[in-house]
Amino acid sequence: MSKPCTFLRLLKQPEQSLVVEATKLKVSGEESKLQVNLTQLWYCLSQQDKSLTFQSFRKVDPLVPIEPLFAVWNEVLCIVVGDTRALLYPDSLLLFWTNSSSCPFLLAHVAQHLPKNKTSEWGQDTLHHPQVALLEGIVSGIILLLEKELADLEPQLLQSLEALQTAYDYDQLGILRTSSKDLEILMKKCDNFYTELESVLQDSHLRFWITHHAQQEVNDSFDVDILEQLEALLEPYLQNIRMIRTRCAHLDKACVDVDQAMMLNFDLVRNRFLGFDLLGTLLSCVITFVSVFVGYFGFNLDIPIYSASKGSQYYWYAIVSISCIVIVISSFVLVRWMRKSGLGI
Repeated sequence: MSKPCTFLRLLKQPEQSLVVEATKLKVSGEESKLQVNLTQLWYCLSQQDKSLTFQSFRKVDPLVPIEPLFAVWNEVLCIVVGDTRALLYPDSLLLFWTNSSSCPFLLAHVAQHLPKNKTSEWGQDTLHHPQVALLEGIVSGIILLLEKELADLEPQLLQSLEALQTAYDYDQLGILRTSSKDLEILMKKCDNFYTELESVLQDSHLRFWITHHAQQEVNDSFDVDILEQLEALLEPYLQNIRMIRTRCAHLDKACVDVDQAMMLNFDLVRNRFLGFDLLGTLLSCVITFVSVFVGYFGFNLDIPIYSASKGSQYYWYAIVSISCIVIVISSFVLVRWMRKSGLGI
């Protein structure tokens, strides 16, 4: 194994991640599994493209999380979207294996897009060259993976949304929020994928990647305006990405609306409890004031049952009656005041 370069020490990447498993798919349909040393592969590519740094090349390492990327490195087109890490050569596809199960699907899907006739030429409406077939196959395969990811999220989201419309359930709310985070990740992945794919179509290096070997294989009437043809070919896939993004946006808006409605309901319930707590506090103050008043004057009077005097009982009844009337009136006034103030009573 080659000695790790300075970039690895700076990035503090483990040496084991220098060698990764990959599958090479040739335009003839032949597959072969390889053990790829990223350092040696970088040395080989950097001899052709001096601007390629090892730090940039590490983006194809399956152990390094990275944002979606489409970049042309001389004769190699690098594609990084989610768990998909691939290098497109003029005559083959090098797909790096990750922990996901998407690699076998992508290999089979790309193989279906390879032209059966190796001597096919550039068409006027659609490109039929193996390089373009590889690019179209990997792009359409990634879109299918994005659709599958959305299809796995959508039923769970709809079930949580439907359940929360009929009853307020903390468990369903937790499931909804967890699924919403996954949905946001998918939306961001679609946005970055669309941006990178659209950007690489405007890159002049892409024309060189396609035409470098194609001019030697096709006839002399090769269309020089290759990027416009390629953009027209991939435009339906761009629309598919936008449709997936739109579906994600609608689901995300529904999740946000339901979550906000839940939070509003919880706030109303909390405000009611706070209102009752405030009412109880104010009534306690009133009762305490009346109790002090009754205690100060009432303890100096004889209780009618134990008193021989016939006059003291009227004072006792009067003080108790006045105290009860004060408590009732105070409670009524407090409740009306709190309702007018919007305190939730």
